Amino acid sequence: MVTAALIVGAYYLGKQSDKMSISEANISSPTPNPSPSAISVTAIPKLTSKYDYAGWQTYTDSKAGFSIGYSPQEKILDKKEGEFVYFSRYRVVVYSDYDGGSRRQWFNSKFDTSTYQVAYEDYSVFRVNALIIKLSDPGSMGSTNVVIPRGREVYLYSASSGSESLDITKQIISTFKFL
Repeated sequence: MVTAALIVGAYYLGKQSDKMSISEANISSPTPNPSPSAISVTAIPKLTSKYDYAGWQTYTDSKAGFSIGYSPQEKILDKKEGEFVYFSRYRVVVYSDYDGGSRRQWFNSKFDTSTYQVAYEDYSVFRVNALIIKLSDPGSMGSTNVVIPRGREVYLYSASSGSESLDITKQIISTFKFL
């Protein structure tokens, strides 16, 4: 009887710890304050496998000091070295106004998230404590954003939620490196 109670208790605690350690609040999609303009994202076939990097290429921005991998299905739509690169399904924009404080506050100072539901997750990107911000709104696609701080810069990865899953975001972000 005691053994059964311990098993049930352990199962319950395990389920409680399985819940994401992501805080959620009702907030809205990012509406950029003065920052690079948004681009429309078109649907592209999904990656064939969660960790299939066959045929991937690397985009390197020497001026901004980073590189990121992209799949054969991706195309570079636009780029300006030191500032941004837009791929078919996602983009990386470099901001030079980070003060070393809260990554959430930095993001919220750039984008109006008041009409979205927001989920946050701390995530390590190239040995840096990054922040994944998942914005969702029943009436729109929402977006997945990753704030990657380094010194005064923030490297902001953004993708439409309709164009990729969180697993694919993590796969792409796993290729991000500082030079």
